[in-house]
Amino acid sequence: MDLQIKNAYAVLGVGYGDEGKGLAVDYIASQNPFSIAYRHSGGHQVGHTVMIGDDLHEFRHFGSATFRGIATFWDSNCTVSPLPFEMEYKKLKNLFNVIPRLYCDDFCPVTTLYDVAYNRAKEKQYKTGSVGVGFAATLKRHDLVPLFVMDLKYKFVLNEKLRNIKTFYFTKVESEGIVDLYIEELGNLALMGYTVDCFLESCQFFIDHILNSNDIQKNEYFDTVIFEGNQGILLDKYHGFFPNVTYGYTTNRKVKYDQLNTFYASRCYATRHGHGILKNENLDLPVLINTECEQNHLNDWQDDFRIAMLDYNLVEYAIKCDQAYGKNISSNLLFTCLDQYENPKMTIDDQVVDFDMNKFMGLVDNVYYNDSPESKTVKLWK
Repeated sequence: MDLQIKNAYAVLGVGYGDEGKGLAVDYIASQNPFSIAYRHSGGHQVGHTVMIGDDLHEFRHFGSATFRGIATFWDSNCTVSPLPFEMEYKKLKNLFNVIPRLYCDDFCPVTTLYDVAYNRAKEKQYKTGSVGVGFAATLKRHDLVPLFVMDLKYKFVLNEKLRNIKTFYFTKVESEGIVDLYIEELGNLALMGYTVDCFLESCQFFIDHILNSNDIQKNEYFDTVIFEGNQGILLDKYHGFFPNVTYGYTTNRKVKYDQLNTFYASRCYATRHGHGILKNENLDLPVLINTECEQNHLNDWQDDFRIAMLDYNLVEYAIKCDQAYGKNISSNLLFTCLDQYENPKMTIDDQVVDFDMNKFMGLVDNVYYNDSPESKTVKLWK
């Protein structure tokens, strides 16, 4: 996509995900109605929650500005998963009367039921904190046995590549000693209706309901692009803490633009889903209120949703990691969920202090805050 635009924003999380990136994207879109949401990393494993009035949705295949009628561009770094796409598309259409528009690059990697089964079998064995939807498995498999979006348009090509992927995984699980777990997960998917026939049908639905990325500037008028990041910088493959990292980039490293107004998102407390280090979890845990709209539910793959006091030094570290790529013309920090934590605390150099947004002013140009589930209550701090 040729980016001849007036304004470019980026939204990144400074933690382990769940910071409020969806809310931040929705806020920026509300101020810039002629926008396009640009997904440049991650893929279908994200869950960006947006609430407008009574409408509440966790966006995965579509940008977080979709409720505002804004289209999404999906570049070749992002994975797609046809069945979840179909389910989300139909939910947006039937429940919210929204027809989402996704412009998808032909070279996006496609997740199959075999990727999902392998991902879940591997997670049962090693407990790394995966979401369980086949994201990392897809990218690793794709280097050897690729399946692109463009392949879905050709029945023979799709069938042959799917057969090769099936063979690839049976060889792989044998060498890794997880054959029984893998077969069990294929069976579990089949019990839920996710069979090969179902996958092929969803591939056709996907092709029928995406738009050609080459047509985006012909079909859409926009003067602003919002680069919507995925997960959090503390999960980045370079900047997070191995082995509990994502198989991708969560900074602006892959953004194809060099003059960004970046919004770094963080709750006023720290969160983590599943396994891995969470600093301050040994201290008094925040007592949360007003969490009725929380979308982080227990699942078989990530385990519990964990919380702790925010650590100033890790927020600083995450921001500095991204700023090292030198793409910002301005930096902004948005604190969300202030309505959920009365008299919040944080740590600085391992000392517990009152949560104070003034402390963060030296890290960025502007600090914003929000005290509701909706972006309409976002305010500039001083």
